[in-house]
Amino acid sequence: MKPVIIMHGGARVPASGSYQDTLKLCLKQGVEVLRRGGSSLDAVEAAIVMAEDSGVFNAGSGSHLNLAGQMEMDAAIMEGGNLHSGAVAAIPRVKNPIRVARMVMEDTDHVLMAGEGAYRLARAAGLDEEVDRNPKRVEEWDRLKQELKKTGKLTGINLPDPEKLKRWLIHEESTVGAVAIDAKGKIAVAISSGGTPMKLPGRVGDVPILGASFFANDQIGGVSLTGTGNIMIKRATARWIVQLMAQGISVQKAVESVVDTLNRQYDPMVLGVVALDSAGNLGAARNLDGMPHCYQSTDMDEPLEGFAPILKR
Repeated sequence: MKPVIIMHGGARVPASGSYQDTLKLCLKQGVEVLRRGGSSLDAVEAAIVMAEDSGVFNAGSGSHLNLAGQMEMDAAIMEGGNLHSGAVAAIPRVKNPIRVARMVMEDTDHVLMAGEGAYRLARAAGLDEEVDRNPKRVEEWDRLKQELKKTGKLTGINLPDPEKLKRWLIHEESTVGAVAIDAKGKIAVAISSGGTPMKLPGRVGDVPILGASFFANDQIGGVSLTGTGNIMIKRATARWIVQLMAQGISVQKAVESVVDTLNRQYDPMVLGVVALDSAGNLGAARNLDGMPHCYQSTDMDEPLEGFAPILKR
């Protein structure tokens, strides 16, 4: 099996400039793990850790702030051989949520840990290195909070009018996700996000929900998604794509079929997908111009970029 890795850098962000350049560096981090004979699980974790540390993406140190001005992050990891997975939801402060998610998978009998409980678990495992709020995210939060106050719709418990809230959530969603297959044919997926800006404290999106934005099965393939999280949760979108592949549909056709179906059923809806099948073939599609993405096998000198077709309504 030729080891490969594919990544996306989130929806609603340019597929160029610092986003694409940084994503390539993260991808190469994963490729180097595979070249050294490392596992797909180690490769996707390494790639996502670098993305969390970069401050460029909406993950780890680059996470958006919630309405209270705090970081609450989601992350998940999954291995396709035994369908084991681990995830954290609304975890505060930690530098690398993806490492905590892997610890949940490997060192506990749980699948998903949330909030302060997840943080206490990270602290017990020595994974509680904290990260300061990103200055650009603090500036964004200050600006949006002032705009919300000007509407006069803030209530005594600091919650905006729901219709007004929708306006403030149309911002970049640079979640990062990676799918890899190693020399043994083992598939792994990892994904990390700070969620939407100005989200209500305690809000959990699609990222830590098994089958919503991530899924992996060694016999079939793996997938990572980014976009409108509530829809992905409702439709179990990642699992849906893998099920189509299990029926004999090619990875690219499966990805395009799901994006096209959701385009027709939901408006507005933002969706980007990257995937691999069990033979290492790539699949990718999006319904917007954004979403930095790249793919590289261990025998390629440089990554392939910008290959996902745009399937607009």
